[in-house]
Amino acid sequence: MPRPKGSENKKKTNKSKKENDGPKKGKSSFFFYLDAKKEEAKKKNPSLQHKELISELSQEWKNISKEEKLPYIILANKDRERFQKEKEACKAKQISKDEQDKVVMLTSKRKHEILSIGESQLIKKTRIVK
Repeated sequence: MPRPKGSENKKKTNKSKKENDGPKKGKSSFFFYLDAKKEEAKKKNPSLQHKELISELSQEWKNISKEEKLPYIILANKDRERFQKEKEACKAKQISKDEQDKVVMLTSKRKHEILSIGESQLIKKTRIVK
């Protein structure tokens, strides 16, 4: 059976769409090194393509000593700490948002409000809506 027109190059993906509400993950020390050295390497070798440039910087990273890597490792650790703090703040924000979503349920002639007291206790109030 022939395929529908235009479907030859399309691939099916089963990936779920990621919500962009969370913080951006911290960079590794290598990426801090790349950020610092990329412009300098481009000026030295303007004819290199991006892939070749990254490959060259990767080889340099492998060959430098621990002492030379130390400033980038410190930056990576600080960025990791930043990510953890933002992640916890985002998680707390998400919990409060979820509790707000639980608050109101409507039925035909009654309105039920669920008020949250802590995470484990729930109180149910009922009142007639006219």
